[in-house]
Amino acid sequence: RLFSAVGADGTTRVCNLMTREELIEQYCAATGRVVDAPTLRFYEVLSAYKLAVINLGTGYSSALRGTNHQDVLLAWLTQVGHTFLAEIARLIEEDH
Repeated sequence: RLFSAVGADGTTRVCNLMTREELIEQYCAATGRVVDAPTLRFYEVLSAYKLAVINLGTGYSSALRGTNHQDVLLAWLTQVGHTFLAEIARLIEEDH
């Protein structure tokens, strides 16, 4: 969900390319592997966690030090860290 967007037709696509189901189907077809739903869920939570840590830690630190030409953007990104944390909570709650 963090890497998805809703198109003009109302369809949610991963990276604006294809639906989640299409992505999994094409991955399985291309690799010959089967996607295990609990394993995929683990990596979705891990990805959201890593994004939260990187965003909240690095963004704030860089903006505070003023060592980057994108100080304003980094300061703003720090404030949207809750989006990643909310996604972690949603993923975990969805399974229970």
